[in-house]
Amino acid sequence: EQESITEYFGYSRGEAPILGFCRWDALTDRSDPADRIILVMPTWRLWLEENTSEEFVRSTYYRNYSGLLTDPRLLAALKENHTRLIFYIHPKLRDHLQDFKADESIIELIPFGEQPLNEIIMKCSMLITDYSSVCWDAYYLEKPVLFYHFDREDYITAHGGSYLDFSTELFGDSFETGDALVDGIIACMEDGFREKEAYAAMRPRYFAYRDDNNCKRTYDFIVSKGF
Repeated sequence: EQESITEYFGYSRGEAPILGFCRWDALTDRSDPADRIILVMPTWRLWLEENTSEEFVRSTYYRNYSGLLTDPRLLAALKENHTRLIFYIHPKLRDHLQDFKADESIIELIPFGEQPLNEIIMKCSMLITDYSSVCWDAYYLEKPVLFYHFDREDYITAHGGSYLDFSTELFGDSFETGDALVDGIIACMEDGFREKEAYAAMRPRYFAYRDDNNCKRTYDFIVSKGF
């Protein structure tokens, strides 16, 4: 975050200190072994913003996520492991949530804003996303994160690259096909939603602080500047 601000916006490191995100002070793990939840939260795509419903359902984005929500192996595994799945689409595509169909007994489609996202993140047992920054909140809470990168090259091209190297810097397994992703989800369920040790070991590389004092550091910095 600091490198992005100083490199692209012209601020000095002193003007953009590493203090931690204030919102993380409110995060606690509220996952319940008796009510296990998988949160699926894909982000938006630049090329889908103005699509009609008819255009949207023909997109690779829709086909891949609709395929995931109706995958027979995944549905069977959810029922067998007494696990629910929440599908929470990005606000820029919220009008297309109605285009998805799912087994309402185990899958809940939640429009953006209907439930606080941070509450769902705290309650979930794991997160599945593609390129959403929500992954950092789940990772902060030591929850396993899986990445669904079926359109990686298209996304990187359209959005001008990524601040992470998807080959070496991700803190969760990455999958390019629905079948492989379902394999990964089932494996994680069967392992009790435990984060892999290799990804847990990367956490100090990404978080300078995990002490619930982010708000205090931010406040102290503002006061030190005379505001």
